[in-house]
Amino acid sequence: MNKCIYCGSENLEKELPMRGSKSAGHLHFNYANDAKLAAMFAVENEIIFADLCNDCGSITRFYIKDTKRFWNKSV
Repeated sequence: MNKCIYCGSENLEKELPMRGSKSAGHLHFNYANDAKLAAMFAVENEIIFADLCNDCGSITRFYIKDTKRFWNKSV
């Protein structure tokens, strides 16, 4: 995506890591190294990134870099 879907600007800041408070660190999705572990608990995490329009301030995309994971779907 090279243009903002809201204002049409090409002035995008890409791959910004999402951060919580200082104590929380990065926002992330939890995953495990195999499906059995993912059903019980997560042992790893995948950082969430965002692309931001510098002109209108809209977040144009949220994403993670590695999608081949056994995701922990429990709350």
